[in-house]
Order: sequence, then structure tokens, then C-alpha cells
Amino acid sequence: AVWLDVLGDELHVRAVSGLIQPDAHQDLRMGRDAGLSGLVLARDEPVAATDYLEDTSVDARLRELLQREGIASLAGAPLQGPDGAEGVLVVMSRHRRAFDSHELRVLLAITGIAQALRQRSRGWEGMRRQIAALSQRANAAEHVQGTVDALSTALLRGNSVDRALAEASDVLGARLHVDGLPTPGPSTYGPQPEEESVPALGMSVPIPGADRAQLAAEGAVPEGELHTLAQIVALNFARQRASVETE
Repeated sequence: AVWLDVLGDELHVRAVSGLIQPDAHQDLRMGRDAGLSGLVLARDEPVAATDYLEDTSVDARLRELLQREGIASLAGAPLQGPDGAEGVLVVMSRHRRAFDSHELRVLLAITGIAQALRQRSRGWEGMRRQIAALSQRANAAEHVQGTVDALSTALLRGNSVDRALAEASDVLGARLHVDGLPTPGPSTYGPQPEEESVPALGMSVPIPGADRAQLAAEGAVPEGELHTLAQIVALNFARQRASVETE
């Protein structure tokens, strides 16, 4: 038996069984209109051929392969998909014989089972991709949490912003730094008017409440994660400001 899939204007062999040289058939391609398979697709119903090699429309390479196998008679039925036939299931006989209507109905029933199994396989593949995507998002969330924890812990220990960002950078895998550090004092968090802010390599986001200061990342960092880290830095600036105002 041979399972052929429709791919564009061609039929590609997807699977074979019961043949002496199965590997020789694995990469076989033919026009979708050729031979018995072409008739199956054109009629959208089972078709049988008692003397298949007498058909002059048979692909030359297929003819050679069938002659090597000693194939005389064939029957095929369409593999139906949601939008019509997606392929052909062909059964073969090394003895010249006719396939009666009952056998063709059985073959058609087998194609229905085969296609149902294929659809189930596609469903499992879709589920596998969904699980992989969920796992990737879970890993990303864990990575974000690790970076947030590293930055928050370092700041709570009393480290400077530069030192805390250095520790967070080790977890994140990308260098973090602040462009336009806040000027000491209770009311301003931007650089001195005469200073120019140095643009960061990669991505940068504003630090809330810190005038022109921005948190920059040199490397691939999701923007949402960078905004979260910028908010932590902003909270630390606010804490420092409150400390200055109470002195």
C-alpha cells in the first residue's frame, strides 16, 4: 500500500508498506493528474485498474518501480480533508485481479479511518506546540521574577543603583544602567541642564518621576520587563528623596 499526499500540483509519497524496496518509493513525486491517483482525485471516488501498467499515463519512474515490484493491479481511494481530497491511499496486487465494489467500499472506509488518525495526530501536534509555548512563557516569567528579586534585594540592602543594576544584569544576561542619573536633592531627578544624556545602546525606557532619567539595557530585553525594573528604580529614587526631605 502507498499513502500519497497532495502538495500543490504534485502527489508526494508519505508512507509505504508491503513493498520489496520501500526506500525507493519514499521520495517519489508525480503530477496530481497522472495515473490512477489522478483519476481518484478527479472523480473523488475509489478507482481500480486491473492492468495498471497498460495505462500509458503512468509516470515513467513509477512504471519502472512497479515493474521491479511485480505489481499488476491497483485500487485507490481519496483521503478526504475538510476542504476536499488531501491525498490518495493505493493498494496493490502482484497478481492480475479485479477489485469488486465491496472491496472498494472497504478501501474507502479504511481511508476514513486513516484520515481520522491523521487529524488526531495533528491535534496532538497542536497541543504539543501549545504546551511548548506555555512552558516558554512560564520560563520567561520565572526569569523576570529572578531579575526583579535581584534588583529589589540589592536596593534593600542599601546598595547604590549602579551596584544593584549590576547584580540584576548578571541574572538578566544584559547590562542595565541609568542614563541621566537624578541630581542629589529633594525636588529634581534629571541631569543638570548643561549635561547631555548619553543615549543607551539597545532599548531604554523612562524612569517614572525621574525627569529625563531612563533605564537602558544593552542586549535583548522584553520592553515590559524593562518597564518593571524601571518602576523599581523609581521607587528607590522616591525612597531616597523622602529620606532627604526628612533630614
